[in-house]
Amino acid sequence: MSARGAGGQRCQLILQRCLAIHLAKPGTAPDDFWMYDSGYLLFQSFLAANAKCWWAGALAAATAELRYAGYVAPGVLLVAGAPRALETVRGAYSRSVLKPPPTYLICGLGDIEDCIVTPAYQGQFTPLPEALCDCIMDLTSQGQSATLESIRTSLSSKFPSMQTPSSEVVYDTLAQLMQERKIYQTSRGFFIVTPE
Repeated sequence: MSARGAGGQRCQLILQRCLAIHLAKPGTAPDDFWMYDSGYLLFQSFLAANAKCWWAGALAAATAELRYAGYVAPGVLLVAGAPRALETVRGAYSRSVLKPPPTYLICGLGDIEDCIVTPAYQGQFTPLPEALCDCIMDLTSQGQSATLESIRTSLSSKFPSMQTPSSEVVYDTLAQLMQERKIYQTSRGFFIVTPE
């Protein structure tokens, strides 16, 4: 499911055979509390509401075949499935019998034609000061001491493509970071300077 994009980059074609179901809560502005909605829970509620349509066996069967494809806030549920299942859902919507999740209304439904993602590539170069700060943050977040040796060990495991610098180079870079007030040192090791 990938294709060549501009400049020879590999693109990924995602969200094929996918419907967007626009949901809204009646009486609320679209921006109110959308960040608390769980797309997957909305999907489960949508499936449950339509599974109860025993008189419409095709709709109940079609919703059982749907897969959760994502949620775009505020209020757009993305569902994927076989072409026949999607056609059944489209038909139910056009006849106004597609059920929304409880406390929601279906404002619209449409096909997603294509969603093409061009990947961003990670380089193999990580500046030593950034790598050191990252290692110190990880070590201290895990309750470990960020000493010179534990930092060097962490560097080799977190950044395997980086040649592990000598203790002197690491120490000099740590001294530079202390001068820049990005880290500080105590008897327990190095720590990241955080805004207070």
